[in-house]
Amino acid sequence: LPPTHLRQKMSESMNKLFQNPMFLKAMAKKRAELKGKTITMAEIQNHKSLTDMWMVIRGCVFDLTQYAGAHPGGRLTILRNCGGDGTKPFDDENHSQEAVLKLPKYYIGDVDKAQPTGGGPLIRG
Repeated sequence: LPPTHLRQKMSESMNKLFQNPMFLKAMAKKRAELKGKTITMAEIQNHKSLTDMWMVIRGCVFDLTQYAGAHPGGRLTILRNCGGDGTKPFDDENHSQEAVLKLPKYYIGDVDKAQPTGGGPLIRG
């Protein structure tokens, strides 16, 4: 891991990427289509195999199963964080704007607010 001061700058950089208007607009559209669907962490934990990959990033649930084969780091990189909260690992990798803009396509709902996620700020759009 990078030194603490670099990790903090990376985190700030990731926060800015998640505030991109194109990303927020796409997330708002998907959220409306799904009518505010929420998913419990207990349900998310059931989706952590090579053929079924759900991951929480910033309070949002993404089904990355179809994307995993195209991930530059490979399917196993995604699988390591599936079935739970992948916010910190996602942010620590300092993903690009391009990567963040792909996420809305795979959005399937928000984590049930009654359930703790331990991740970064919830994405609202």
